Amino acid sequence: MKLITETHAEHIRGTLSCYDRIVIQGTLHPFCYKEGMTSFLKSRQIRIFDYKEFAKGLRDTIIKNKVEHRNGTFSAKVAHMKKGIYGLSPLQNILSLANRRYIEFISTIEDKSVGINNLNKISKNVKEKNRTYKGFNFFSDDDQQIFLTIARGEFNIRGFQNKDLRLRLQKKTTSSVCRIIKRLRTHGLIKKITRSYKYYLTVFGRKVITTGLKLKELFIIPELTTQI
Repeated sequence: MKLITETHAEHIRGTLSCYDRIVIQGTLHPFCYKEGMTSFLKSRQIRIFDYKEFAKGLRDTIIKNKVEHRNGTFSAKVAHMKKGIYGLSPLQNILSLANRRYIEFISTIEDKSVGINNLNKISKNVKEKNRTYKGFNFFSDDDQQIFLTIARGEFNIRGFQNKDLRLRLQKKTTSSVCRIIKRLRTHGLIKKITRSYKYYLTVFGRKVITTGLKLKELFIIPELTTQI
């Protein structure tokens, strides 16, 4: 499991380590109500009835650190740290472990913001030099034909030019294809090869087109085909 600091390393400029606490304002929506907690456990193949076994590791850790008294009894209590420099060493260890557990916990929460941002990136209009280029729609016949064309195997190997698209998008004029290429570039789906007239799909474009076409062909169309 990757920590959140590893998953989002490109957005983190640095981390601080000190004798302090982390204060987070807000609500963890997946866990703030009982149905949410049940759903969280279910997504990890843990039944609510098995929660006792799921929490066994933490319970065993607490039991492991319990105190044995002279009379043979055991107890586990919250011990208050003593003030002063002599308490800094154990405090550092406690805070380090607490922070580590918290980071591991929030790292398990699925972050869908990246996917939402990418979807908005291709579906929303983009304005460049006072000109607006409309977004793409996977349910549009014209846009789907464009995606199927630029995703062809030979174009992924050698790239494509304006004339290549005109041969396969026969109803489009040269100027129309130029606008299509500009739309694809402004939305980050293709890139131009330096000192040439060829274009290639970007990694983002390849992922978006493959995912969109797969979703439509393998899930949406079969579901609509079944009789109601």
